[in-house]
Amino acid sequence: MMGDVADSALRPEEAQRLLFRFGFICFSATDSDRIDKNLPVVCRSWPRIHVGKFVIYRHPEARLIHRSQQDRHTILVGDAFVVGEGDPLVLVADAVGDELLDLLDRLSGRFALIIIDGGQGKVFHDPFGARTIFYTGNNTFGIASHSHLLASAFGLKVNTDTPLTRGQSLPGDVTIFPNIYALPPNHCYDIGMQKVVRYWPRKPRQKTTFDEFFSVLDSYLKALVEFVRRSRRPVLSLTGGVDSRTIVSAFRRYCGTEFSTFTSTNFHFEPWEASPVAEVNRYLGVPHIEVDERSDNVVNEAALIAMRNLGRYKTKRAPFIANLWQLYGSSPRAIWVTGVGGEAIRGFYNLKENPMKDLSTEEMARVYVEGGMSDEYAIDRDLEGAVISAFDGFRERAGYDKFDNDTFDVNDIFYWEHRLGMSFGSGLNEIDVALPGLFGFNSRMVCQVAYGLSDDERLSKLLFVEVMRRYDPYIAEVAFWPTSN
Repeated sequence: MMGDVADSALRPEEAQRLLFRFGFICFSATDSDRIDKNLPVVCRSWPRIHVGKFVIYRHPEARLIHRSQQDRHTILVGDAFVVGEGDPLVLVADAVGDELLDLLDRLSGRFALIIIDGGQGKVFHDPFGARTIFYTGNNTFGIASHSHLLASAFGLKVNTDTPLTRGQSLPGDVTIFPNIYALPPNHCYDIGMQKVVRYWPRKPRQKTTFDEFFSVLDSYLKALVEFVRRSRRPVLSLTGGVDSRTIVSAFRRYCGTEFSTFTSTNFHFEPWEASPVAEVNRYLGVPHIEVDERSDNVVNEAALIAMRNLGRYKTKRAPFIANLWQLYGSSPRAIWVTGVGGEAIRGFYNLKENPMKDLSTEEMARVYVEGGMSDEYAIDRDLEGAVISAFDGFRERAGYDKFDNDTFDVNDIFYWEHRLGMSFGSGLNEIDVALPGLFGFNSRMVCQVAYGLSDDERLSKLLFVEVMRRYDPYIAEVAFWPTSN
């Protein structure tokens, strides 16, 4: 239930700064007159550039760099780093075809990559979709970081006729706005064809060993730590589970104690986790903040803006976002690195009692419901029909009917491209009002090598416990499951 609205209000300029923070929008220059009139007033003051036949607005805090070579333009919006040597923009600007796709496997961060060649082009994002990208359907072209921003630009209103607006998280790639869809991970948006195109996987799965897995994961985590510490003050999530603790152990290995930790006891936090969190905190000796229901009881203006940035009718997290803003809103160098993405590497739906059999509409809807993504689905027949329709469209737009089920486990693919890329990616748009966020695990290379492990080795929390042992044996031995206490 939403808490009381806090009395203190943001200054107008501060409220404007938080709206669609770190976002961007790109559209055809021929539509400029119409779209400029529709954009929220604050967005019209954003920095604007013409690139080829297109216009891009970007939030003042969003990093945008571009490189032009005759009619080919490469634009990078957001934060990107490469595992290995080289500058991300220079590398992608010089790469084409399979070379570009292979390079994308080495890129991480939270970014949108727009490559324009004349009136054609493609739009990519980071491996797990931490930088959400939304696009317009119905024979129009527009892409943006936030669904509400894109809807405003094209004069689209909330679709109040669908029962999906009552759900906690939306099925497939739909939004609450008609003809606006989310781009799933492992896909790009082809501007010329005005459709979504899958570009991964490109090769069959190969058997791997733990040492091969650790080598790739270690290279990625080392690059992540270096990227974050270069100009930011990392705030690391800390729970009783293994995902966040693996990130903490890597940061401690590669940057000592140059970070702080944060624990929220409001979302999926079990009572048993309190003891291991306290033990790890004592061992680390770094600043730690804990937020619980006692400090998470108001909704301020920043939280209301966050709900708009999210682009969904969801109020459950509003008090939490309000408190996060109060804690970190005045810390310009803070960046939150979460353990999100770990389950995509070590398996999630695969471990359920009844895992997915295939990528059919029926299986997608079943897993969506059983995962608790919508509390009303089981008793609301209208909602059931809307969910089925949403997944029908999602399968067609994302080309799941052509996916080779024998190449990779469908449970991994669906978790990665749907739940992780859609729900968790959008969640960062909320958190942006307080501080920028990154997924701690956001690597296609790591997924590829992890999926080559045997099920006995990968589908277990012990996979990351073994990783932690190589970084910090003490953290690895702290209880990570209630039966271990």
